[in-house]
Amino acid sequence: MPGVGEGPWLPNCSRTSLERTRLLQSLRLAAEAITDEELEVRVDRDWRSRLTAAWLTGLDRRQPFRDVPGDLLLARRLYSSRQGYCFALTRFCSEEDALYLKAHVERYLQQPDCQCDQYWATSTLLHIDRQGGTEHVGRLLAPGGLRHQWNDAQFKPCRPARSFPSSRRSRRGSNWRMTLLGTPSANARS
Repeated sequence: MPGVGEGPWLPNCSRTSLERTRLLQSLRLAAEAITDEELEVRVDRDWRSRLTAAWLTGLDRRQPFRDVPGDLLLARRLYSSRQGYCFALTRFCSEEDALYLKAHVERYLQQPDCQCDQYWATSTLLHIDRQGGTEHVGRLLAPGGLRHQWNDAQFKPCRPARSFPSSRRSRRGSNWRMTLLGTPSANARS
């Protein structure tokens, strides 16, 4: 099971190890100090409150809220809190959490126009697979799988920009300032 300072959610940032340690300690203390009632209030409020609740739930591995991040991840609500739900599911790191993530990733990878934290959910699922020795993400990441199909749909090459003939470009390039200033160009005089 990963520790608080391990996993895909805490990148190797520019903080010194002392700053990072202090940050993690203060987060852990906040997660331990918040009551279940306060977490319930946060879960039922706006996306920022749900995001905070998800992080605190995950940090403390709060068992009464075990299913909340998974249920909210699958709910068709605002997308803003889903990274926090992924974090909490990673901290619980069970087969049930992997199934929530897999259902979420499969649903949204089939919608190429929707970019709701598939990177976080896929990374989290991969992390749980590694920890548990499972293969939930394998089919999704396989060549031609849902992840590749979604990625290809995201990065279709666009049409080339309209280009001007070279003679028109050079004529425009030399005289555009004079034309904008109202000074007749040499071509206009002749």
